[in-house]
Amino acid sequence: MSLSVSNKKNIENEEKIDQLFVGIKNHLDEAVNSISKSHTYFKVGIEDDFVNYLNQYVANPLTTVSLNFDGHINAISSLLEGFSQGFFNTQKENILKIFKSNPKGNFLHFYIILKEDTLKNRRPFFTFLNKYDKEIISKQFPIMFEFISPKKEDEVKKDKTIILTNGNPSKKGKV
Repeated sequence: MSLSVSNKKNIENEEKIDQLFVGIKNHLDEAVNSISKSHTYFKVGIEDDFVNYLNQYVANPLTTVSLNFDGHINAISSLLEGFSQGFFNTQKENILKIFKSNPKGNFLHFYIILKEDTLKNRRPFFTFLNKYDKEIISKQFPIMFEFISPKKEDEVKKDKTIILTNGNPSKKGKV
């Protein structure tokens, strides 16, 4: 007896969700153990990083929350940059160069130089942005693609060159 395609997908999804539960539980167990150790150390007068964090929170809760918020913003931006990188890798046969700019705010700005700048070669980028714009996160973290000619490359502010790969995304440092 064979499983239908729908049942196979459900089983795959269940396995992935189960793996996520296990990973989250392991992460939380590690956090609980770490907090318990910090509490034990604190009782005998030893201050570790977590106790220092709690001291900062007690002294100035708004600053501590703000710093945590900034960390989350940076993590989301990095995740979205990796998401964009994955898409760029699928289009690398049409891309000559890509640069990332770091403008103010929570949005990602990429300058794209196509090998051949045609509507056909731009279309997948528009499709990507249209799909992304339908996601809730796009309102707080917009992504912008700007197509430029190779002649304009020296005129744009670029903070990072995006390296296209077959596998995991990689980035080359400051330009």
